[in-house]
Amino acid sequence: MGKESMLFGTFSGNWAAFRSVRKSDEYFGLGILRKDHEYEKVSGPESFPFFAISVVLNGRGEYEDCHSGKRYPMKKGCYFLRIPGVRHCIHIDVTSGFLEGFLNLGLFAFPYFSTYFGVSAEHPVGTFTPDPLWEQHFLELRGKLENCPEKRLFQLLPEFFALGDACLQREPRTSKLGRMIDKSCCFLSSNFRNNRDFPSFCRENGWGYENLRKKFRASIGVSPGQYRSQRRMDAASALLMSCDRPLESIAEELGFCSVNEFSEQFTRHNGVTPAVFRSRKFR
Repeated sequence: MGKESMLFGTFSGNWAAFRSVRKSDEYFGLGILRKDHEYEKVSGPESFPFFAISVVLNGRGEYEDCHSGKRYPMKKGCYFLRIPGVRHCIHIDVTSGFLEGFLNLGLFAFPYFSTYFGVSAEHPVGTFTPDPLWEQHFLELRGKLENCPEKRLFQLLPEFFALGDACLQREPRTSKLGRMIDKSCCFLSSNFRNNRDFPSFCRENGWGYENLRKKFRASIGVSPGQYRSQRRMDAASALLMSCDRPLESIAEELGFCSVNEFSEQFTRHNGVTPAVFRSRKFR
């Protein structure tokens, strides 16, 4: 590969590495593919049973959703998704030196990425903004995958998921905005007894409220207010499972006006009342 970056330089040749899991249909892998022949101009229509994330390392093309007919332009610095059961076509400009890096995350990864990243067929293409070590980890994982003993394959899955995580992050956590979003999450996840003035927090940190609110929603998937509500319900679940304090005491600690308000919101969020949730806890 030489000294040049595969993300921002040149690369020649193809490679792929896969491992299958014994006594199952599961397999995962990664690789780099150059597509510059006329027969590679259009790939599909096709669908796959596994979930994969591909990154455009060079060149340009389009992703076509065969169900809706929508086409999404792709260029260097984009990712595109192969979602289980979703029929799609990949249209490639073979004169552009198209280069694709892919992560095949297997049969069972899609629910995870759907839940934690909001991955869906409605947004099959996005911007690829990895941290500076992404390329190094990607290449190192090839060697680990090829040489890993059977009994340790499971230990590689977190590394595959971490690379996929980095592909889908709308804002690198090392950027100024990424750090601000992390700081916002910490601010919204604490001191539930008192109101959190998010507009004041934004001003104190040199951000406009509307600007950060929009960036927060784009990155996390919910508004700051919704995020705080979710975290407050998480705190309520933890308290109900870990102690026998009266519901009135828990409601007061979490900033609810009354135990009835606490019970109504908890039931709406979890589908059961606090009392029923507590009775089902694991001890």
